[in-house]
Amino acid sequence: KYLHRENAGFRVGDRVYPENTKISFIACGKAAAAQAKAVIAWAGNQLQNGLVIPPAPVEWNWPPEVAVHVASHPTPSDRSESAAAKAFELSEAVGPEGLLLACISGGASALLAAPRPPLNLNEQVLITKELLKSGVDIRIMNILRQQFSLIKGGGLAGGVSGRVETLIYSDIETESLDLIGSGPTLPMQRNQGEIIAQWESTQPLLNLPPKLQLKCDQLVRSEKNAPKNNQTNDAILCASPQTLKAIACAIAEESGFVIAPTQNASYGTSMDEVVQTIVETANALKRDSIKQATPMLAIWVREPALRVSRLGHGGRNSHLALLVAKKLEGMTGVTFLSAGSDGIDGSSEFAGACVSSQSWAEGVTRNLNPEKLLSQFDSADF
Repeated sequence: KYLHRENAGFRVGDRVYPENTKISFIACGKAAAAQAKAVIAWAGNQLQNGLVIPPAPVEWNWPPEVAVHVASHPTPSDRSESAAAKAFELSEAVGPEGLLLACISGGASALLAAPRPPLNLNEQVLITKELLKSGVDIRIMNILRQQFSLIKGGGLAGGVSGRVETLIYSDIETESLDLIGSGPTLPMQRNQGEIIAQWESTQPLLNLPPKLQLKCDQLVRSEKNAPKNNQTNDAILCASPQTLKAIACAIAEESGFVIAPTQNASYGTSMDEVVQTIVETANALKRDSIKQATPMLAIWVREPALRVSRLGHGGRNSHLALLVAKKLEGMTGVTFLSAGSDGIDGSSEFAGACVSSQSWAEGVTRNLNPEKLLSQFDSADF
């Protein structure tokens, strides 16, 4: 839809590049492999080199000019630091007549690690873990990640001599495209005062050593690291959670469901508020379904806030599903699915979970101790 071959050359969105354009690409995130395959087919013989950075190995017959470097998610590691170094190397090799396609999707924040001095990798890992545990809005998390990294907030594009086009698959609802994957090729879209305010509201939630807190505070307040919006890179939002919702609604209607109107909760809405909305909606839809003698379906796109005491086995989706399962007890005929649009729920190997009015009682019967799993944030074990 966004990449086309024409007689005059290569089209990216509404921009056309000459047929002799030397094309390079970096695909990073949970959708990296799919995006990379599309770019390879589009670029053809003009592909100079490419780098794919996924969170897990991808079996495919990759062409020799394309390197695959598996990095770490949801927290960065030395593999993520190595991936960032390779990304910098490729981007800096793009000449004045070249085109760099940056294919960014959810997860890129952890997959690319380039700590901004005086931070080191271990400190960046600790910051990431504390941000994840804090339950802060993912957009706030990525705003702060940009301050502590050399590659985020447009850092990757800084050394490119040619043109940069960024193609984004977003797993969060935001108009600020630089927050998807922390925007390695897009400049930060907020002023330093806003950034300092976000840091001051988030810092008390983070259990960081005093010396590390001081380093972070200095980086956030440094004029040297203040946002600079002088880059002219173009970005295209190829897909978002609303895209997924529209497709899901279409499939459901074809299957005979009546779709109920829903409002998406704002980011940062608490898990308890989301559970209450879901259960109230389930009660209403059940009554309507009986009256109309037809199955009803409600679909939401949202990411509720969840502050955790430890990083257990699971994620927001399985935790939400288990909370809803408890509230659905006795409400026959209702099923609830909570799944991540990127197919990965937190630290688990699942996309999420599906529960019914019998799930909680069945778990108790099987001695799974769902209350303990919730308290330990191990909901995926259910």
